[in-house]
Amino acid sequence: MSRLLCQVCGTDTLEQDPERQLFVLKDVGQPVGEGELTTAAPVCPPCALIAVKHCPHLQKHVAAWVERPMSWGVAGILYDQRTLLPVPGDDLVKVSYDDPAIRWILATRQVLSLQGCTAVDVSDFNATVVAR
Repeated sequence: MSRLLCQVCGTDTLEQDPERQLFVLKDVGQPVGEGELTTAAPVCPPCALIAVKHCPHLQKHVAAWVERPMSWGVAGILYDQRTLLPVPGDDLVKVSYDDPAIRWILATRQVLSLQGCTAVDVSDFNATVVAR
């Protein structure tokens, strides 16, 4: 994630396009917005087509070219500092690097803040992407 490698094939997305990276996220009813937080790594355009076709979580998806994916924090299991037990909840907790709670999280993923977002339709890549 920190090197912006494609989450499907592992290639360097910065080598393919140093100005922007493609992020494909599960559709939650709105397009990818400025400052959106994500634990998803970027994908290269050919892999975006594969991901939306085969990943059950991306059957309904949104996508955007992102100019500045910035490291924001981590996601993981938050522990109560008094009891040292995990804080109840179903989802991973996102904590920014400057939040004092970062000391009490068992991080499992890096979180990026997406800046400079331009919405894109992944199906548009069918005509422009050459298969590997």
